[in-house]
Amino acid sequence: MKIKLKTLSALLSASLVLSACGSTPAASASVNVSTGEGVQTNQAEAQPEEDVKNMDKAKEIMAGIEPEETCPVSLTIMKTDVDYGEIIKTTYYSTTCERDRNVNIVLPAGYFEDKKYPVMYILHGIFGDENSMLGDGSSGARVIIGNMVKEGTAKEMILVFPNMYASKDPNQAPAFDPESVKPYDDFVDDLVTDLMPFMEENYSVAAGKKNTAVLGFSMGGRETLNIAFAHPDLIGYACAIAPAPGLVPGKDWAMEHPGTYTEDEICFPDEIMPYVLIDCAGDKDGTVGSFPKSYHELMEKNGVPHVWYEIPGSDHGDPAISSGIYNFTKYVFTCLLSPVTVIWSPVNSNLISLIIFFTVFGLSFSSFLIDCNSNFFSYSVSSMTFTVSTTSDFLEVLHLLLFGDLIIKIYSNPYAFALLEKS
Repeated sequence: MKIKLKTLSALLSASLVLSACGSTPAASASVNVSTGEGVQTNQAEAQPEEDVKNMDKAKEIMAGIEPEETCPVSLTIMKTDVDYGEIIKTTYYSTTCERDRNVNIVLPAGYFEDKKYPVMYILHGIFGDENSMLGDGSSGARVIIGNMVKEGTAKEMILVFPNMYASKDPNQAPAFDPESVKPYDDFVDDLVTDLMPFMEENYSVAAGKKNTAVLGFSMGGRETLNIAFAHPDLIGYACAIAPAPGLVPGKDWAMEHPGTYTEDEICFPDEIMPYVLIDCAGDKDGTVGSFPKSYHELMEKNGVPHVWYEIPGSDHGDPAISSGIYNFTKYVFTCLLSPVTVIWSPVNSNLISLIIFFTVFGLSFSSFLIDCNSNFFSYSVSSMTFTVSTTSDFLEVLHLLLFGDLIIKIYSNPYAFALLEKS
């Protein structure tokens, strides 16, 4: 990028509003967006959360979600120029299990304690553990999400990979019978009572359902739905990938499932529910069979807004896993967008105007992503992207503000962006 003195154009006085959940993907899967009223609606401009009921907000958001069939291959490849964050292997004390339990925590690249991060809890399938969904393969959540953060299609977040088998007896092992499966259901209490408080106490976590997501595969998908229906006040985003049988009473090839809920209980009381609820599975899945679709049909019958889609040609594994991770991550933590009117912007690119700009809007440098482009109007590929988190970052940004060409995208809350046009 050529560094040269530039003067910013005249006052920008425009209302710049991001549509809910970002841009619409070019290629879309076979998708059924159920609003609970049998009507698919158009995505509306986001409104302040307090102005609408939670159920209305969920319907609005999910009507605008258009999943893609597969995750782009480029996102499944571990790259040398991407920082995938620090993996912390640790333990927390579970009052539910009355013992210490293993957990893997992935802190985002550039993690620093003065910034609050949303959290996604990622749940494995039966016979898995805290390492199962972490891997660096094509279905590894750390790689996919890390690549998405790098390219700007996902928000920075903390990833938590627990061992979902919440048994009091450390010698108990999962098997295909109700007693051996029950500890998976007990993870609901372990998560809410023990793991979530542990994360908030020890890491820089942004609290509240707006900042809390759960994604699970197979048995983890079943428990994702279990958690979402049990604690809609705590979980803002939920994605069940090929969810296993047993959420409601039923029988599969392996066992008779007593169920956690009756079919009539698959609903949310008092119009409180996650803002995004996704149920998906491969259309060739011979392991969980038709159970994921049956959950979709139950939710549709009971008026539960959700997104249902199938991955063509996929069985019980990749590409269903990578597709679910990809489509879910595009929307988590970015859907609750508020209109912002930019009433003033710096007339000149100097330090005084910069200070005034940030002071007026009450924003901090740590919440900004700066895109510096040598030729904005021709969409030049000569660009650089970085996060402002240190003093040196600040000085570099200041230098670019004073002498460079600028586009500033505000990712702070409320979400919006302002363009400082070149003269």
